[in-house]
Amino acid sequence: MENAALLLCWEEGQGLDPHRMKAFLSTDVSLTNEEILNDYSKRWAI
Repeated sequence: MENAALLLCWEEGQGLDPHRMKAFLSTDVSLTNEEILNDYSKRWAI
């Protein structure tokens, strides 16, 4: 996908276990990583 940001997140000390990772895809490439995670953390409960 062109013009997208993909963030892979996991808890510190958990290693790169794909079962514990969370992936976030944003098509707004003007946002920083922190802004993307902040926005998605507010939507996660939906």
